[in-house]
Amino acid sequence: MVVFCASIAWFAVFYNPNPVINDPANGIQVESWEKYTAETLILMFVASFLFLIEATIMRLIASKFHRESYRRRIEKELDILNVLNRIMDSDKYNQNNNEKEHEVPKISISSLYDKKKLNEVKLQIKRQANLIFDSLLGSKKREYLLPADFVRFFDDQKAIDDFYVFDYTEKGKLSKTEFQDCLIEFYFERTIIDKTLTSMSMVLKDIDKFFMLIVLMIVFVLGLMLTSVDPIKSLGSLATLMVAWSFVFGNSLKTCFDCFIFLITTHPYDIGDHVLIGDKDFTVKRINLLSTTFVRSDGRYTIFPNSFLATSQIINYRRSKNQSELFDADMQLDTPKEKIEELEKQMLEFVKENPEDYKPEIAIRYTGIDGCTVLRAKVLCMYRNNWQNLSNYAQTRSKFIKKLREVLLDLQIVCNSSSLPVIITNK
Repeated sequence: MVVFCASIAWFAVFYNPNPVINDPANGIQVESWEKYTAETLILMFVASFLFLIEATIMRLIASKFHRESYRRRIEKELDILNVLNRIMDSDKYNQNNNEKEHEVPKISISSLYDKKKLNEVKLQIKRQANLIFDSLLGSKKREYLLPADFVRFFDDQKAIDDFYVFDYTEKGKLSKTEFQDCLIEFYFERTIIDKTLTSMSMVLKDIDKFFMLIVLMIVFVLGLMLTSVDPIKSLGSLATLMVAWSFVFGNSLKTCFDCFIFLITTHPYDIGDHVLIGDKDFTVKRINLLSTTFVRSDGRYTIFPNSFLATSQIINYRRSKNQSELFDADMQLDTPKEKIEELEKQMLEFVKENPEDYKPEIAIRYTGIDGCTVLRAKVLCMYRNNWQNLSNYAQTRSKFIKKLREVLLDLQIVCNSSSLPVIITNK
């Protein structure tokens, strides 16, 4: 900006439209120093203007990207943080707990991928969650919290809204396990958001360098045109050179631009997201301009080029709503209808007994008949989570399958081979 203003000021004061002067001693005309100074200032003026445009565009991209991409997640974190601060600053809570128990658990991004550290951090958060839960519950002999407990604790009607900050399923009651999970997610999410913002800022810096390179190339071309005796000839030579460069660097520049569009415009994931690529589950660990690092549940690190990911199907579970799953439950074609109805009844009772894990809905769908002997069927299970938490998903899925197996065995619903019998006769 300083160069921009200084160039305008110089032209206003010193610019001479006729930069040619006479040299009487030698009888020739020579160009004055004002011409070269003017050309230099023109170049500086254009360069500063282009850099100003580039910086403005990058600032707009960065501010819009961060504001739109993370606004909801940050607002949710702030809501929970405000409620926790209200609880911990209240006299009722401080009377029963010491200051050491108020300490906020320190979570590093590495602890998310280390099972030992992860369990230690979770245990620390659960202790704090239990203290808050017991303080809110007071003398009540219950295993869950109600909105009335928050109203009694805070003694104001705003407490009802504070209750539903934790009760994201809107069931109207909050168990200790759900409260623990909510605080674990809160502390982990805060760490993940911080790491994600840092990682995406580094990506934006790489993009800024990419655009700066383009601006410098434009300034270089303009400089040759201003200082050359024959600008058209110089530009033609430069164009030939740039065509040759395009064969060397063209594909790399195209890849960088495609990755920029993929990460900023499409923005399919953030650090810590559980994603499904193909038929494999991954957790996003690190995001760079040209590649993304994933980690699997077995600890394997996998690096995918962003150019490959841009053409792949990616399912992001964090951004998905509550999931549902169909389980195969094939049975004999002559299985009595009463047994199938009893299967559906018992599984419905099971999901109603576990409202924190499943929605109170069960459906048995028939998908076909195989060889006139087997009835193909599927049992629909509707979860109360979106599978972002892999361990939670594995536990709830395993619990449902275990119950389904028990009911199938109790009702003696079986499925023999669909192959037809083969009879061998002597001719």
